[in-house]
Amino acid sequence: MWCTNIYFKMWIWILISLNIISKLHAYSDGSLIEACDSMLPNHNGAAPQTTEPPFMVEYVPGSYPGEPVTVLLKSEESTYFRGFMLEAREVADEKRLTGKFVLLDPEQTRLLTCGGLEGSAVSHTLNLDKTLIRVNWTATEAEQDITFRATFLHTFGIFWENVNIILPQRTTTTTTTPEPTTTPVPITTPELTTTPEPTTTPSTTKCSTNIEERAGIALMCFDSVLVAEMKVISNIGKVLLASEAVFHHINKVCKVAGNVLCVALEISSLILFSIGDSFKVIFFALVCVMIVINFTGIVVVSLGIRSGPEGKKICEYAANVCFVIHNIFTIAVIFVGVMENDCGNNMRDSWLLKVMIAFTVWDFLNVIWIVILSSEKRGHLGMSERNKQQVRVCFSHCQRRLRDAVVNSVSVILFAGAISFSIAIIVGIFPCQKQ
Repeated sequence: MWCTNIYFKMWIWILISLNIISKLHAYSDGSLIEACDSMLPNHNGAAPQTTEPPFMVEYVPGSYPGEPVTVLLKSEESTYFRGFMLEAREVADEKRLTGKFVLLDPEQTRLLTCGGLEGSAVSHTLNLDKTLIRVNWTATEAEQDITFRATFLHTFGIFWENVNIILPQRTTTTTTTPEPTTTPVPITTPELTTTPEPTTTPSTTKCSTNIEERAGIALMCFDSVLVAEMKVISNIGKVLLASEAVFHHINKVCKVAGNVLCVALEISSLILFSIGDSFKVIFFALVCVMIVINFTGIVVVSLGIRSGPEGKKICEYAANVCFVIHNIFTIAVIFVGVMENDCGNNMRDSWLLKVMIAFTVWDFLNVIWIVILSSEKRGHLGMSERNKQQVRVCFSHCQRRLRDAVVNSVSVILFAGAISFSIAIIVGIFPCQKQ
């Protein structure tokens, strides 16, 4: 009964945690339809900064009427921004949106429909660190003065609004100089000197340079391997060891010790994620949920020690559920970390992302193997000592050795694979720190 109540409460806390995470993650994918008018992120009432913004909006006009204007969102020096929103408004009526944007980097930007006008605003797709964003804008109405207005988000609670630049109405004098020899004075091209280099920029997103964050992700890799292999070792002992009475207490102690060690790793990661230069709420929230799940697992294992046969089964099932959910959150932390710290120019060609996908599949196979071992173990738990002895007699010595060899071989292969993938991920996210 105790285990059933804890199992029910555990699911309630998991649902509450997932709801909190969805709120904390806010608009990380740039879905800012509700902010079309105010252009303010809904980040728990955070107010815009009043200091001079470390970002700017620039533009490169077209060479003839009707040609798109290239709008640049730039950071000054090394300051990055994770999110943004850009709109074009009439100077005479700042509430009225005008024109249409065209994406130049669909992987990092998305079009929004504001005021009933499709493509009238632009936002981000991923909350990665950025220093430059380029989009094209085309006028859909008569020539008039336009204000490009942007909001830049540096971190979750730090952002600047009303970062503007005015695009004046085009005059005919700027299009009457086809030959450079007739214009010795550069009067007609002052705006073309803004930044011609961005067209050769291979990527508008840079990977995070936060060493503390990378160290936290590395600890999460070790945590994933540790919790899975502790489970495998426990189940192997239950399946293979003939004397379960001798192994029982050692097994319980190892389970509790493994959970405590995982909690220590997760608390260390939590500290690293908190003291880094760029605090990310998603990491903090996911690791907090993992710590809660681990403490729940410790309580479940402790209750199973003093329970009867039926209580042991329930607690064993609850512990397996905790393990699966913990694994999901661990993979989520590592996956988000890889996405934000991969220094490849193109995510589709990133070897690190492919390794992470393979690691996820491998971890899934590990979970299946643990479930198989747990099923065999539960079959033994439901037997009396006499029945267990009869089962041992039914199996020949060769059959038992073959079974033992299969269990050990598969477990070793899965363990070696998990270690290899974890090392590959750690090696992949750290070298960029030197660049």
